[in-house]
Amino acid sequence: MKRHWLIIPFIIAQVLIFSLAFGEGGYFGHPHAGGSQLYLYYSSRIVDGELPYRDFDLEYPPLALAAFSLPRIFASTPSSYTIAFAAEMLLLELLGLVLIYGFTRRLKQSPWAALSVYTLALLAIGPIIGERYDVMPAVMVLGAIYAFSSGRYSLAWVVLGLATMTKVYPAVIVPIFALSYVHRRDYRALARGLGVYALTTAAVALPVLILSPGGLWHSYSYHLARGLHSESSYASLLLMGQTLGLGSVEMVFGYGSVNVASSAARVLANVSPFLMALGLFMVYRAYVRKKAPGIVASDDLSLTKMPEPYVLNFSLLAILVFMMTSKVLSPQFILWLFPLVPLVIGRWRAVSWLLFLLIAVLTRYIFPWYYSELMAGQAGLINVLFWRNLLFGVMAYLLWKTWPRPRSIARPGPRDLHPHG
Repeated sequence: MKRHWLIIPFIIAQVLIFSLAFGEGGYFGHPHAGGSQLYLYYSSRIVDGELPYRDFDLEYPPLALAAFSLPRIFASTPSSYTIAFAAEMLLLELLGLVLIYGFTRRLKQSPWAALSVYTLALLAIGPIIGERYDVMPAVMVLGAIYAFSSGRYSLAWVVLGLATMTKVYPAVIVPIFALSYVHRRDYRALARGLGVYALTTAAVALPVLILSPGGLWHSYSYHLARGLHSESSYASLLLMGQTLGLGSVEMVFGYGSVNVASSAARVLANVSPFLMALGLFMVYRAYVRKKAPGIVASDDLSLTKMPEPYVLNFSLLAILVFMMTSKVLSPQFILWLFPLVPLVIGRWRAVSWLLFLLIAVLTRYIFPWYYSELMAGQAGLINVLFWRNLLFGVMAYLLWKTWPRPRSIARPGPRDLHPHG
């Protein structure tokens, strides 16, 4: 029990970062305006008696309203809501800290390294972590992986379903979970897990679907209709080409973001879903072919758990590929990776940590520090954006190369079933 006190210094450090390091005086001393003001607008309309999706358009999944509305119970002014929302995100971020600590203990690893990386990443990411709600689905994803890897499969599917209804991207992890059953040829459990996931998402979506089918569809079609975001991997290539005199693009504002416009941008925006599907297919295929150790054809129930690192690493890789191939790559998307990166294992573990910290610093440099210069097409900021996105690719490659070559999986012998016996 005494070892659990190791987490206390990190909790204190994270609270101090929020209180002192984020902004002038910190969130809890000198609140500043941020993205949370949009959430205040939506939650205030709900308090005024309006129904989301029916009385006003909303571009977020239904469960995101829980993140927006809870701080509104305690705060109504912009400054007080900023503090209340940041406090909510801090509590969720601390929950991620506890889950990371639990992971390292179960893996019989020292928690110091992972918790230190988590804390340094918080400092590198900056105030955006308390201004956007993306830490909520990110911690839910970590919780789902934690439950799944510990054999609590129904709970894992429920949490993953709730995460999907908070922010759509967790759906890319569904095949990772599903393929774990395929490894074991446990198709009945697979059907049960997918059923739990479907029921969970339906339970959240059904009230909104009844209330306003068109409003719910708008929350998804809104994103499908978006242009090529200026910070996406595709846009950074076009912007770099412009600095080299290989073409030109125009910056336009639409759908709540600055996008690039050109004939090439339209083509890339149209083909991005296919590139995303291809990239994710390659991740899932690698997950199947590389056959993580421990996934064996055996009747021994003690061997049916999926080792945590393999589920987590491939889940992180799937999310990273999703981000890189999406036509939108907003600064807050790095929060999707934030709780998973400290738990990466393999030969390139430390390098992956350093890459993520560098990516976080470069993202913060771009937004909010020099975003106007990027929008003005300054070559220096375009270079920063290009290298930031290139580092995403390097990190994905290292995750890809972490795993051993495929090997045949035979039925275990007595020594395999009792490795310590």
